[in-house]
Amino acid sequence: MKRLVAVVVALVIVVVLVCVGGSQLVADQMKSAGGPPPGAPTPVVGAGTRVIQARGYLEPARTERVGFVAGGQVAQVLAQAGDAVSAGQVLARLDTAEMEAQVRKARDALALAQAQLRQAQAQAAPKAEEIELAKVELERAQIALRQAQAAYDRIAWRGDAALSPEAGALEQATLNYRAAQATYRLKMRQPKDSDFEVYEWQVKQAETNLALAEAELGKAELRAPFAGTVTQVDVVVGGLVGAGAPAFVLAAGMQVQATDLDEEGVAVIQVGQPVTITVLAFEDKVLTGVIRRIAPQATKLASGDVVFPVFIDLDRPDESLRWGMTVRVRFR
Repeated sequence: MKRLVAVVVALVIVVVLVCVGGSQLVADQMKSAGGPPPGAPTPVVGAGTRVIQARGYLEPARTERVGFVAGGQVAQVLAQAGDAVSAGQVLARLDTAEMEAQVRKARDALALAQAQLRQAQAQAAPKAEEIELAKVELERAQIALRQAQAAYDRIAWRGDAALSPEAGALEQATLNYRAAQATYRLKMRQPKDSDFEVYEWQVKQAETNLALAEAELGKAELRAPFAGTVTQVDVVVGGLVGAGAPAFVLAAGMQVQATDLDEEGVAVIQVGQPVTITVLAFEDKVLTGVIRRIAPQATKLASGDVVFPVFIDLDRPDESLRWGMTVRVRFR
């Protein structure tokens, strides 16, 4: 029995020695290799601080393809790749011969409609000399009516008075007086707005047509929507371009896009977190920035791994930086 116990104890001692020796061997291998083997967690620096790094590149903060609203033949190209442009600056123009002809036609039509309206208003407005003449005619008719009435009154007692020449003269004088009254009232009448509705509608229609023609002419110019740099030109003088087809590419600003941050790294960073950026093209170019946006969905690589693009605003963009330069981002 004692012999059996001694054998068991000896076996236990051997197992313990083997385990201790194996652990030491693994530790020595890690030490000689300079760090943990591939696939190990991100190293820890200090008391619980994880160092997370990612590669990336500099890119424009804003990029936009711009094109003509209307199609046509390109007459002028006023900006080339690399040119700095201001907001509203003309980049190119289309041939405008036909558009300008339409504008001239619309202006002539508007001028004619306005002239017709003025003529109608002038004809409808009461004129002093015509009013005075109508007044004189009315007074003459009134005098003639009184005279005819007096002549008829002298024979009105006769039985055949209604058939007498005096009765006929009185009837004619009455008609003349009423006609003179109507003419005088017509000359004194002030025109109403409704009298000119047709002419006013024609003027408004002509104004609308002119505005449309001028708007079409404005579409012949392509202007920069914001201040930036032309990075690409896709039109040439004499070439045809379709409405909405990209003609220029504009870019502005500077930001960093980190391109290879894995899911373990993205889990511990957040928007607003400060970062340090090293520009690989310069030995001493170290910048600072802040995380502005983290892609909500991963990008799957050909290897099957996934990465999350991270977009970073620079605190102080440097004029020596160029879009496309590679960087290393350290998330603090």
